[in-house]
Amino acid sequence: MKWALFVLPALFAACASPPDDGGGLEPGMAYLNIINDLGWYDITAVYYRLVNDPRFPDGYPESYWDVNRIYHEGPLEPGEEITFEVEQDLYDVRCISLSRHPGDPDRHYHTRYGADITQDGYTWEVTRDDEDE
Repeated sequence: MKWALFVLPALFAACASPPDDGGGLEPGMAYLNIINDLGWYDITAVYYRLVNDPRFPDGYPESYWDVNRIYHEGPLEPGEEITFEVEQDLYDVRCISLSRHPGDPDRHYHTRYGADITQDGYTWEVTRDDEDE
């Protein structure tokens, strides 16, 4: 299992302790848990962004996804998971995966738009069925 530690201004922070650690979340915060259930595919990037980000009152530029939240940790291998601590809100979440098979060098995109991250948290088991069309 991999854990990330990021400190970003007010909007996001990833946690360094698992969701079942008995608490410790600040009010208004919740866990976003990503599980790689892609079989032979590694998740090489995880992005999330607020649906209504005040920095972009007219919406996001088409390709804007901010920073790869697992850049420094390396890929999330099949069966692994990562948990982030985020403010409770609506988020768009994107994972990019690559096959471990050398015959499939393409990136695969998996996106959840409008994930409602509440005080109960949000878990996404990323599967091949989640691949963008």
